[in-house]
Amino acid sequence: MYTAVKSIKEETADATVTFFLRQAPPVSVLTESTGPGNFELYMFESKQPIALEKQHLENCFSAEVMDNICKSNKVCTLDDMFAMGLQGSLMGLNNISGVTIPLGLHGSSLGFILICRSSENPLTDDEIGNVSAVSYGLSCAIQSCQAMLRSP
Repeated sequence: MYTAVKSIKEETADATVTFFLRQAPPVSVLTESTGPGNFELYMFESKQPIALEKQHLENCFSAEVMDNICKSNKVCTLDDMFAMGLQGSLMGLNNISGVTIPLGLHGSSLGFILICRSSENPLTDDEIGNVSAVSYGLSCAIQSCQAMLRSP
């Protein structure tokens, strides 16, 4: 993930990158979904983190919102996230440009990437498209690492 973040940051200067990954269930548990609330966050900030009223945007995500983003399986804007139940100050969010990019394989969601930066330099469609283009390969790598961690 660190290597992917370095590449994403080269593509999206001054952005913060956070991975929201569903926790993989133990091998002995056979379920179709890990359900809401079972996420691990991996935060990778820029030299100048984007603050939202002394808190990070990541703190505004409830288990339900994270699950809804995963189920949508699409790039989500802040407007999309608010429609899914994101809670936060509209005043603070006016200063942020942010999107989520899905991570998934074969119809199964592994989580998503949250990319944010100042609204003075909003994320462009090209930047979002370039990150989305590598999300499948990144999803394969994440799934492989999770499988290795679960194996005895």
